Amino acid sequence: MKTFRFFTTVIIAILCMGLVSCNNDEEDEPDNNNIKGAWYSEREEEGLYFDGKGNGYFFDEYGDTEEFTYKLSGTKLTIKENGGTYSVTVKINGNTLEITDESETLTYTKVDINDFL
Repeated sequence: MKTFRFFTTVIIAILCMGLVSCNNDEEDEPDNNNIKGAWYSEREEEGLYFDGKGNGYFFDEYGDTEEFTYKLSGTKLTIKENGGTYSVTVKINGNTLEITDESETLTYTKVDINDFL
């Protein structure tokens, strides 16, 4: 009987440690719902619009647009436009989108697309 209690205690302790050590690593990874919408960079004077389904477009304050398709996998964003393909790393924190390529990080703020088009 003491052996049974001992093994039961050990198993419960292992299960508790397993539950405590579990961490949802996907919390920091954007998904198509998080990136959906319009984002504008004051520095670049341009914006990005993502529809949440793989289509989007670049826009500027003059109403000009250029379409692209995209795929978001974890933090890797791949954009295809005009025959070119670009891959960058993205990080979303509330209303801020950071896009990092090999040389720099650009910061975009979530905006209402109707203010630009």
